[in-house]
Amino acid sequence: MRITGIILLITLLSFIIAFAYAIHNKGINNSSPSYSITLPYLLQEDMQFTTNNLKGKPYIIHVFASWCTTCKEEHKIWLEIAEKNIIDIYGISYLDIKQNAIAWLQDNGNPYKVVAADYNGSSGHAFGITGVPETFVFDKNGKIILHISGNITLEIWNNQILALLK
Repeated sequence: MRITGIILLITLLSFIIAFAYAIHNKGINNSSPSYSITLPYLLQEDMQFTTNNLKGKPYIIHVFASWCTTCKEEHKIWLEIAEKNIIDIYGISYLDIKQNAIAWLQDNGNPYKVVAADYNGSSGHAFGITGVPETFVFDKNGKIILHISGNITLEIWNNQILALLK
């Protein structure tokens, strides 16, 4: 009876450790699956943005919101990065009001090749989004190779993102 209890405890602890490890790493590694989302364009809701069409070269998806103060702070960095035309950057307006997101991009500039809208946050769950801003770097096969939660700085761009693209 005592041995059975110990075996059950070890098994339970193994599952807990494996679950915690999976959450910590969010499944992002070389064997992570490619992700596919389809969302309406922010500016043309009759058109659909889908990540299925992006495979073939690396790309970035940046998740932002007009109500996010950190997003506004980092926005200048994204404008600077987009100007260099090194990689395609796609924006997802997350849990935002359409008119607010459009006005925000008009006032602050639009660094994105396309802006999609995830009004209710449902597609954000596919990536494990916990807040905004969040940045996902995808390889040419559509697999996430880097996930940054929080704002992007030039140091992060140069030392982490750009280093992956070389």
